[in-house]
Amino acid sequence: MKFRKVFDTTEELGSWYDNKYEEMDGCWQTPREEVEAHLDALGVESDPEKLLLDIGCGDGSFIAIAGERVRAVGIEVSQYCINNRVKGTNVFLMSAEEMYFNKFFDFIVSMGSLEHTVDIEKALLEIAYYLKTGGKFLFYNPNELWTHEDQPNERTATDEEWVELIEAGGELVVTSVERMGDNTRFIGTRI
Repeated sequence: MKFRKVFDTTEELGSWYDNKYEEMDGCWQTPREEVEAHLDALGVESDPEKLLLDIGCGDGSFIAIAGERVRAVGIEVSQYCINNRVKGTNVFLMSAEEMYFNKFFDFIVSMGSLEHTVDIEKALLEIAYYLKTGGKFLFYNPNELWTHEDQPNERTATDEEWVELIEAGGELVVTSVERMGDNTRFIGTRI
């Protein structure tokens, strides 16, 4: 695994993203058709009783679309994105390493965010804790083909290295690995 560590705290990381998003005049967004494809691959069907968490949700554009199928919330380290979130979305200032919810989730997704966490092992333990037994996760992470170095605390790895890391805590099991160019989509369940 290749890890370009820049920041030691989530606060520093959040501040960097605040500045980056302000410079961009907005947050990165996944096109609707890609969001729909990820939700379909994860098996998210319309069910208002199901709950989805998006880690590193940016401005909430992914959860706005997911919210058409299930109840959806997101966490983000950038106050800028929260201040400029999609109207009607529930986005909380929180890191993946220090989540505090009074509920558990049927689905947890991370679209290009997990690899930036300060302490990925702790983040994965938190994800396993808040994902219901039998719940499903989807992580979209850069593989070894990723060549960009434009964001801090960025990890890249082979598919095998990602699977080993994801499954290291013993509660998350990867059931599907799909390479998509220089990213890989990992789908799995909590046992």
